[in-house]
Amino acid sequence: DTVFCNDRTIDDIGGWSETGTLGTLEFKAYNGKYYLKCANKSDAFTVSDTTKGNGALDYPVGLLTTAEHSLIGNYTANKTGADYWSSAPYYFGLSNVTGNYVDMTGYWNLYTFVDHDRGVRPSISLKPGTKFVTGGDGSVSNPYEVDMTNDMAN
Repeated sequence: DTVFCNDRTIDDIGGWSETGTLGTLEFKAYNGKYYLKCANKSDAFTVSDTTKGNGALDYPVGLLTTAEHSLIGNYTANKTGADYWSSAPYYFGLSNVTGNYVDMTGYWNLYTFVDHDRGVRPSISLKPGTKFVTGGDGSVSNPYEVDMTNDMAN
């Protein structure tokens, strides 16, 4: 089981309150704080592991966070020809909500209004030792092939 983190840690509450006081919520990403470790167990999405995560997923699929995308560091690997969202929230204000996304050329855009049409690029986690089969380019018509036998001897 893998932890897929949707870190909703608030960095600055900016006058917001649950009782209806207007203000802004700035999440970690708003102030350029990106971490790989999930700060809150309720944000650590897993399928069955309730020790490290919340066990709330039906399938082991998630979205990459800003921190994970920055580790890739390769715009070609991020390039899909279409814009797609990350899982990290950015800002919630009086009249708008913003989030992080990757543009069609593979570059990060720190935020944009969430009223734009964008896709998602799901990620999966493979067990150590999983053997990749050569072939496929990752596209819809020719997806990557993965040998799930976990036999690295062949």
